[in-house]
Amino acid sequence: MKIGIIAASGKAGTMIMKEAISRGHEVTAIVRNAAKITDSQVTVLERDILEISYADVKEFDILVDAFNALKANTEITWTYLSPSAMFLPDGERTGSYTVGLDNLLANAAGASEISYADYAIALLDEAEAGKHINQRFTVGSK
Repeated sequence: MKIGIIAASGKAGTMIMKEAISRGHEVTAIVRNAAKITDSQVTVLERDILEISYADVKEFDILVDAFNALKANTEITWTYLSPSAMFLPDGERTGSYTVGLDNLLANAAGASEISYADYAIALLDEAEAGKHINQRFTVGSK
């Protein structure tokens, strides 16, 4: 799958990019500063967020907006993934998570949290399976 990631050099974008690469997807990082992407497996498109055009993204099967830069558009198919209350940059990659819709999730310890790594896993699982088309959903740790 051809995946474009807006803000791929950010905290969440980096984890999403790594997860997509590990699953064998063709990844393009869309970033302001190309020098921040050093992985040779990634194509880099250097653009300011406000300068991204349809021509830049039309070839992707999936476009991930890790910065929330895109405006709502009823003419496109979309999915919005919300993290839990605590979005943990250095949290453990467990490979498992729980899914909810418009509700705050809490794990067995009562914490509403998800690591960036597990969020990236959930995002790629959704990109590959398409269970929440034109829907917002959330994920949390188990």
